[in-house]
Amino acid sequence: MTDISANELMEWLPHRPPILLPERISVIEPGQAGLGKVRLDSATRMWNDETHEDFAQVLILESAAQILGVVLATQPSATSKADGVHLLLGFDDVTFGEKLSLTEDFEVTVELERSLGRMHRAHFLATQCGRSLATGRVSVMKG
Repeated sequence: MTDISANELMEWLPHRPPILLPERISVIEPGQAGLGKVRLDSATRMWNDETHEDFAQVLILESAAQILGVVLATQPSATSKADGVHLLLGFDDVTFGEKLSLTEDFEVTVELERSLGRMHRAHFLATQCGRSLATGRVSVMKG
């Protein structure tokens, strides 16, 4: 298993704080599966009490896409860290569960389901303290 820290993630993804969401990504199987830890600190709190619920769901989805990009960049055929740059195509079959707590970290697991050329689809599951926040599929295309 390979652990990638937030500082290292900036070499893999074009995102920067406050949009770079994972604090750490553990690649479980290169190019196939990984687990990202997301901490919603003051740098990522771009909302207020009125917008928290809707924006929290967006942050969960964006986290899944970023984690998938890094996992895909670790596949054996990748030639550089820049192979983590993918374009988000969309989300399918997303179900939101418990509400996201702003005071606790959450984790997102991604697992590649299929690839077709430059397009990839993965299943994701977001959890916080053992509670399911969201599950679904994310699709990306190599940029």
